[in-house]
Amino acid sequence: GKPYVAGHLDVGICISQVKIFVESHNVTEAAVKVVGEAKVQATVTAMIKGAGTDCSYPQHAEPSCAPDDPCNFKCTDGFLAMPSKNPTSCQCPPHQRVCDGVCGHFHMDCGKKAPLSRRQNDPKCAEGLTMCGVPEASWGQAYKCVDTTSDSLTCGGCVKASPFGSPSTGGVNCRGIPQVDDVTCEENSCIVHSCKDGYMVTPANDWCI
Repeated sequence: GKPYVAGHLDVGICISQVKIFVESHNVTEAAVKVVGEAKVQATVTAMIKGAGTDCSYPQHAEPSCAPDDPCNFKCTDGFLAMPSKNPTSCQCPPHQRVCDGVCGHFHMDCGKKAPLSRRQNDPKCAEGLTMCGVPEASWGQAYKCVDTTSDSLTCGGCVKASPFGSPSTGGVNCRGIPQVDDVTCEENSCIVHSCKDGYMVTPANDWCI
């Protein structure tokens, strides 16, 4: 029969997000009412496979798909993402050891863990980086090491405290500024370079009006 067109999709999603996407997007919801959820999920999945990106992940990593980075990943088992910007691997810091696939403070005898306090066992960030929590993270150790002086998602400090007792929150997600189009973090402050159509940058370059 005649093809059914429910609407136009211009989004960035991963296959692991298809089910939730189909159940929540207005275009796919409309299509589900006509052809059923299973067929819509299959169609969206085929579209991703046909035009998407094949991703590979390092050891001790789990996929963490994001619209602007479909191959993004998060490190697990105590490993840290390295380098801090555009990481390509999950590494165990030099002052720790890997025992049975887990990075932590262990004796030379891998089977015998050192009797350290919880705080001593906590992962550490490289000098100049701050350990912050990851908002809405639901897997593993929800933290990352960032340069809060220049990271646009944690500008000026953590937006969410890490599970290991990092400094109190007080940072800003610059990308969350309403109507912002292009924004960076410079010396702990959000610098707005441009706004969406119909809005303009304030004289202080810190907001859209």
